Amino acid sequence: MLALSLAAMALVGVYVATRFPSRWLVQQALLVTGADQLFIFGKKYLVLELCLLVLWVLLLTREFERQGLHRMALDPRFHIFLLSAASVVFIPTGILFPGYNHMLVFIADRMSLCVAVCICALLGTASPKQA
Repeated sequence: MLALSLAAMALVGVYVATRFPSRWLVQQALLVTGADQLFIFGKKYLVLELCLLVLWVLLLTREFERQGLHRMALDPRFHIFLLSAASVVFIPTGILFPGYNHMLVFIADRMSLCVAVCICALLGTASPKQA
């Protein structure tokens, strides 16, 4: 079901991009982690954003070790995270629908907040290694 949903999302993205004037940026791929939400407050938060990414990678690695790949792949929270991350990549960040004078923009930027929330939900049960 997850693979079918990802394929459908990719097809919708291609359909929208070919049917309507739209904007897809390569930088959207950088938003796939959701950590970019800290960058909204300025460049001074770049170090904190990188620290958050490192923390998430370490906790995600720990969860994969603890639960195993198969069990983690069956977790609905992981599916929602993957679908949210895929929406950031597959759906254009700007779409001009007929009858409107302005583009619907920053779609990927807004969806990256959902990705960040999904990562927090996924890693909410993770515990750091005890020293």
